[in-house]
Amino acid sequence: MHDDGSWRLTAVKALLNPQSIAVVGANPTSPRRSVFLDNLRASAFAGRAYGINPRWIDADENGYSYFQSLDALPEVPDVVLAAVGSHSVPAIVSSAASLGVKATIVYDGGFADFGSDGRLKQLEIARVANEAHMGLVGPNCYGLVNVIDRIPLYALPVRYPESAGGFGLVSASGGIVDSIVGDSQGARWGFVATTGNEAVLNVADYIAAWATDPRCTGIATFIETVRDPEAFFAALDLAASAGKPVVVLRVGRSEASRQAALAHTGALALPARLFDARLKAHGAVVVDSIPELLSTVSLLQSGRRAGGPGVAFVSGSGGLNELAVEAIAGTSVVLSALGGPTKSALARVLGPYIRIENPLDWYPSDPTNLNVVVDAVVNDPAIDCAMLLSHFNFKGLTGDPEYAGLGVDEAIEIATRSDKPLMVVDAGTVPDHDVERASMAGVVVVGGIDNAVKSLANLINWSAAQRLFGQPKQVESVEARSSPIPRSGIAALGLVAEFLPVSTTLSADSADDAVTAARSLRFPVAVKVGDEAVLHKTEIGGVRLGLADECDVREAAKELLGSGAQQVLVQEQLTGGVELICGVQFDAVLGGFLMIGLGGVWAEIFDDVALRPLGVMASDVEAMLRELKAFPLLDGARGRPKVDIDALTLAILGIDRLARAVASQVSAIDVNPLIATPGGAFAVDAVFVPAQTAD
Repeated sequence: MHDDGSWRLTAVKALLNPQSIAVVGANPTSPRRSVFLDNLRASAFAGRAYGINPRWIDADENGYSYFQSLDALPEVPDVVLAAVGSHSVPAIVSSAASLGVKATIVYDGGFADFGSDGRLKQLEIARVANEAHMGLVGPNCYGLVNVIDRIPLYALPVRYPESAGGFGLVSASGGIVDSIVGDSQGARWGFVATTGNEAVLNVADYIAAWATDPRCTGIATFIETVRDPEAFFAALDLAASAGKPVVVLRVGRSEASRQAALAHTGALALPARLFDARLKAHGAVVVDSIPELLSTVSLLQSGRRAGGPGVAFVSGSGGLNELAVEAIAGTSVVLSALGGPTKSALARVLGPYIRIENPLDWYPSDPTNLNVVVDAVVNDPAIDCAMLLSHFNFKGLTGDPEYAGLGVDEAIEIATRSDKPLMVVDAGTVPDHDVERASMAGVVVVGGIDNAVKSLANLINWSAAQRLFGQPKQVESVEARSSPIPRSGIAALGLVAEFLPVSTTLSADSADDAVTAARSLRFPVAVKVGDEAVLHKTEIGGVRLGLADECDVREAAKELLGSGAQQVLVQEQLTGGVELICGVQFDAVLGGFLMIGLGGVWAEIFDDVALRPLGVMASDVEAMLRELKAFPLLDGARGRPKVDIDALTLAILGIDRLARAVASQVSAIDVNPLIATPGGAFAVDAVFVPAQTAD
């Protein structure tokens, strides 16, 4: 029978809204194993719950009866909680699967998180669950909580907030959930789930379920790895198509963190740079820290969207404004100029010595004018978002109780008259109740300017991506190559030449042949090692540049051939251009990626690269070029001639097509340098790394 995977969605729905629950190993005398039924009782769970423990048959724990085994229950429960040690788990999973239970949660560790024997044990319980189409949560997890309906399937005591939110939070790590929920900073959760080792159910299953749940307005997740890339990215697409943001905090930026993930849940973290590019291509918001996740969620949960990148800063401190302006460097946030009508309105309420510009440095001699000032700024057509840099709540040397909460109070009032995103960035500590009060009104309170700006950039980027999501991509199809792919040399350049312009290149087996080749080209020329086995010519001193005449060519060819080269390449040397590197990397999990950066060694030294998954359009390439710090070099900085951006874009699109044509045979492609000039863009050298040599 064909397995379409729909049972996974059924399992998650059962976990979030079970009608009946059985706790295997429940024990009213053990705090660790009584917590499950205690949580259900304290939450006034409306369904049916049972304890399974032969030592407590017929016992009654405030309305919850105990039975000897799952088989002895008066019904098949929707969900089984395995509150037992790992040695007892296989039998419980087998029994639950045979009964037709929809989902089972395994809390204990000692599986893939603990050596080869544990991995084998996990594979076996996963096999049993999959064959029975039973969802399995964990092992090695805390479980989950439906905060909206107050249904706790959690291994720790649960305390609910005053008001539930609409965001779902899912994490492989229970400790990360503790950190996020314990310091939510205005972020409000409707669902919280931990996935542990993800033997069967994984993060993708929760994202897919919440994407179709009308009560869920967005999703946040901590990810160590992706177990099923196809399902994961399909779930992201499902959420994006439903207009629900997915905020992703991931590990894998260092080898140490990748190995820590392996020890933690049996996962091996993905290379972060490639993962980030794939995540963004599927509409996700990528964050680097828990504070950034929380403030980003707070902004997104407000329901307010950025109509563009224009931001205004209003502050009573020139220093705070200066820090805010510095913080937006390198982000998508734009400091928009205020229009004439706005300036006129501000002039009527501000003193004569106030400089009426964005950022607005204004200390309120009359604090009640704050809403008038911010109203005028927010209503400016060029302003898409506003940040109130407040120190009204500070606890410093001159703290005045009269001003306490003023920034929040006024921001809440202003929010009733505008649907634009509004943040209060406080220099001190805003009381939790003020943060919550502001959040309920759609105002986000953030401590720390840098974090506030990052979060605002995330909102701006997601809002822009959401407007474009779902538009069809016009990507030219290619036919896969079946013939062997050369590694380097003249044959590699010949293959590249089928897809984009290549600098005129001839091969030679002797110094005399090199001179003859040079005569047919324009000087200056370059002579380099042409052997296919030599992948990195510069590192072995295999390149001679700026050869101005035949004598230079002869001498260079003799040196290279005399040092062991079998052939040399004689190449017309391009001048007056900008050297770029354009590469492709294939990852076994994430697929192929196109990379553009400043050429030669500069890409690595300055780490100035742009990445996209393969299958780009011209607009993608143009955006990648503009992301580069080196873009001004292409655009005529300091009187340099502008390169032909259209020709460069076409050349890079050619590399994308080439990569897709040879994808099954290579692990990487390196076109370095790709020289962009005012008259076109030309590949100068190329290396193809065979697939079997990939790490």
